[in-house]
Amino acid sequence: MCGVLPAMPSCALRVTPHPAVASRLRPWLALLCCLIGALCLLPLAVAATPVRVLVVTSNAHLLPAAEAAFRATHGEGVATFTFRTDAPDAVALSHADVIYARFAPPPLLRAMAPGVRQAAARGALVFGAPAESVDAAWGAGAAQRAAADAAQPYWEAGGVDNLAAFLALAVAARQRMQGLPAQDVIAVPAVRPAPAAGIYHPRAAQPFASLADYLKWYRQAGIVADGAPLVGIAFYATHYRQRDLAHIDALIAALEHQGVGAVPVFGWPLSGLDALVTQDGASPLRVLLALNLTIPRAEDKDWLARHPA
Repeated sequence: MCGVLPAMPSCALRVTPHPAVASRLRPWLALLCCLIGALCLLPLAVAATPVRVLVVTSNAHLLPAAEAAFRATHGEGVATFTFRTDAPDAVALSHADVIYARFAPPPLLRAMAPGVRQAAARGALVFGAPAESVDAAWGAGAAQRAAADAAQPYWEAGGVDNLAAFLALAVAARQRMQGLPAQDVIAVPAVRPAPAAGIYHPRAAQPFASLADYLKWYRQAGIVADGAPLVGIAFYATHYRQRDLAHIDALIAALEHQGVGAVPVFGWPLSGLDALVTQDGASPLRVLLALNLTIPRAEDKDWLARHPA
């Protein structure tokens, strides 16, 4: 016959190791607890360590303002920045977590090469532009092409906001390399597009998209007398985007000081700037100072022939 066994009261099973075994295990258990604690604290330590960014470029004048904008958004403890126009020494390269070079002269890139290769070998983020120049100086594989491609639009658009976003891009890339949790990686703003062409004036808040709009504002501003002769200044958009405008501002001030109106036009090629130098099919400019003909196109010659000064 089969019977039903009576229910047994439940109880926790307690195992007491032999005292000799316990004494041997105790140091190992303590070490294991320490290792687990250290692993738990590792992300916090990584987050608390500022990312050290080194940027080498001949066009560094906006980077201090970009750094200030970065700190206003992300705070003081996230990253440290060093901006150089000359070759950094071996110590600076050995301390950097991120190394970026942009349009640095080939001799400067070659001088950096030993330190850059060592930095790449220890896991630093190394990238630069143009990629061909960087690879030729540092060796193929030292620089990360994907990071350079991601950075390029920010520099092309230019301006303090875009360069601050580039700094965020560099810091965020390094944070991901360090294994920081996704929620702790800083946000990277999208590129803010910049106009490819327009009419600039240092007293205007924004560039103008047509000569008619510019002249309306210019006359209302009363900078020069009504009927004053107008002189155009054509220059590359790169100067506008990078705010490398000291020479343009000096030309404008010199012309206006003499009672001559200035029409500073940025863009390229010159033959594509009709809407910025003509009004109702004709140009009111007496003279055009073309600073953007160092890279000429065949169409520019025909355009100049159609718009005699």
